[in-house]
Order: sequence, then C-alpha cells, then structure tokens
Amino acid sequence: MVLDGWEGDSKAVFGGPLQDALKDRAIRDKVREVHITHCSPKLLTSIISSLTPDGEDVREKRIESITLRSVISGFFRIPSWDHLPSLTARLTTLSLKLEQPAPAQTTSSLISILTSNPNLRELALSNATLPEDIDGSAFRVPLRHLKVISLEGEFPRVFGLLRQLELPTALDSVRRDAHRCTVEGISQTLGPYMQDLFRRDIRFQDRLGILVSLPPGRVVISVGVLGDHYYHTFRPRFKQPSASFTMFLTGPPPSGQALEKLRLDLMAFTPQDHVVSFKAEHRLTAPEELFVAMPNIRMLWLYDVNFSNWLLQPNPEGPHSNKRLLPSLQSLHLENVGLDEIDWDLLKAYLVHQASDGELISLQVTGRNECIPLEVQNEIENLVEEFTYYEVCGCGCSVNEVEEGSADDEDEDDEDYEDYEDEDGWW
Repeated sequence: MVLDGWEGDSKAVFGGPLQDALKDRAIRDKVREVHITHCSPKLLTSIISSLTPDGEDVREKRIESITLRSVISGFFRIPSWDHLPSLTARLTTLSLKLEQPAPAQTTSSLISILTSNPNLRELALSNATLPEDIDGSAFRVPLRHLKVISLEGEFPRVFGLLRQLELPTALDSVRRDAHRCTVEGISQTLGPYMQDLFRRDIRFQDRLGILVSLPPGRVVISVGVLGDHYYHTFRPRFKQPSASFTMFLTGPPPSGQALEKLRLDLMAFTPQDHVVSFKAEHRLTAPEELFVAMPNIRMLWLYDVNFSNWLLQPNPEGPHSNKRLLPSLQSLHLENVGLDEIDWDLLKAYLVHQASDGELISLQVTGRNECIPLEVQNEIENLVEEFTYYEVCGCGCSVNEVEEGSADDEDEDDEDYEDYEDEDGWW
C-alpha cells in the first residue's frame, strides 16, 4: 500500500468501500508494505486504524515494510500501537518520521516492537517517535541484521536509545541528527561513539572522505568510504559504509576557539591515517594540526575558508616546522573564497615548493569579491598540472570553463558508486 499525499488533502476522508477493502486485506494478511507520506493526521489515523481493525484477533502479520512520514502539523493516534509488536514480526524496514504523535511513544513499547522484529535491516525514527522515558536499562535489543539506521531528535533521546540497541559490527549507513546539543556533550558523547563505530567496522580502514562543517548553530561531520575512481573527479563518490552526524547547538553561541577545538577533538576520533579526501567549511583557522594528522590527503576542499592565516606549509616557528604538510596532495579546491583574502605570494610559494619536488597538483578556484589578477593566473598555470578558475564576482568578468578532459568529467557508466550529498550539498 502506497499513499503520497499533499498539504491540500486535509479534508480527505478515508472510508466506505476503500476502507472496507483495506480492512479485508489486513484481516486476510495480504498487506506486505505500508508507505504513507505527507497526508493529514486525520487521514493517517484512519488508514492505520484500518490496518488493525477493532475486534480482530491479534495474530502475526507478514508486513515487511512500514514507512510513515507526515510533514503536516497536528496530532494523530494509532489505537492499536501496543498491538504492533504481535502484528508484525517480519519487518525489514521501519521508518517512522512523524510530527507529535499522540499518545507518546514509550521505551517499553518501542523496545517491544524492535524485539519482535529481529530481522530489521532499515530503521529510521524521528524525535516524535523516540521515547522520552529512556531509563538506562541494561537490556539491549539485538538488531544483528540492521544495515541502515537514521535517528533524528533531541540529544538525550537519540543517544539514550542507542545505548539500548545491540547493533551489528558493520552498518552500511549511519545518520544521527541531534538537537539541543552542547559543545561538551558532543565532545564527550558523540566523539567516543564515532570512535567505536569506526573501530568496529574494518571497512573504515579503506580510503575515506571526510567533511567537517561549522555553520552557525550546527556541527556537521560526515565520513564515508570512497569509490575506486574518486581521483578522477572533482566530486568524489562514496561506497558503503558512510556515517553522517549533524548536531544542533543550544544556548549562547560558543566562541570560535571552542568550536575549532571541538572540530579538532572530533577529527581525533576518526581514522585520520586513511583520509584521502577532506573538505572543511566555514572559517577554518587551525588547519596545521589537522593536516599533520592526515598525511595521506590527496584531495583537499576548502569552502568559505579564511586564508589570511594559513600557508599550506607549517608555521616556521611552530612545533611542526620540520614537517611537510600534505605530502600526498594531488588536487586543491578553493571554493567560495574571498579572493581579496588570499595572499597570492604565499600560494605561489607553496606551488613552487610542490613543483620543485616534481609533484604538480591540480588547482580549482571558485572566487567571490575580486577576480584573480591576470598575471597571477598566468603564473599559477605554469606551476600546476591543471588550473580551473570560476569567478562569481560582479565585475563583469567572464567565467572560465573547465578544459576538455579535465578532472570534472565523471564516469557516468560506473554504477557501483553513488553520489553522496547531504542537505548542504557537499561532494
């Protein structure tokens, strides 16, 4: 059963022959998948009630997939919510992303549902379906077949439920979106969780791509295994597994120094030696420590980053003065940067240093505010293997196009890899 509603269906009525037909199929156990999205609370309540008709003997159903998603505010009820564990024992997919259900989910009812469906492969829950009364019980629900898990909600609910689940060693996709977070809570709870996740799954010892972003009010970190042809494209693609964490901060905005320390702390919990593609967003101010810890980076993406304090080389008076940063770098991507903030002499000095070792890199720049001076463009072109420049300033300059056969050409025939793009559009 599939229903994709819309906001205009708030007055729609589910009844008569259609409702009778659904009840009949439910009684005869002919329903295998239930996917309902974007319908009104009243309509959703009617449909769910029809799947568990009043007066029906509670017996096991062979429903394999339940997806309920409601984006329209309001309340709805599932009269037979407590019957769900005994009605479903063969679920492989359970996705409940709803707004303010009533009655509220309890830990015991959710644990009962999960315990009754040990073969779950995909689990997605929103804050409204996460229990409020996490009691820290020592009992853990074994979900040994789970491959995909997505939890979105308040920080205590998300990580409280995780402590009640016994998850397999290897998960293909992990997503955590937590609200009402503090810098201290993220460092103390998310960091160790990430470390355990990456240590248990040996697939995270492969070539990794990492995004770390600090937009206002959020902390975002995503980690994934890259496809074999990641170096042929300006848009690396993930294979499985991947993990994405978005933490929404509460309270007064933390200082830039506190956020930068949090960024470094979280990165310390990732398999840094295996990172070959790294993207940093939003005013990175302390890259030296990051780059020393990730010597195998081949592709470096810096988005909306302040370049006034970094040189791509260690501080000559700092603790890493004798180390070469980014020794494996092949491609450098500077995106949405204020070109007036770049010290071109420093950038050229770095490129000269790279060229002196015979290691030419590819350079892509997307600039704003000012254009790259023509003489600088000419000098850069002689110092890199390939130079691609996009200008988005308002001075009327033409935009350079990527040359034929450049790294922006993707292998569209390769179906083994998938583009990974989160809500911020990275990669």
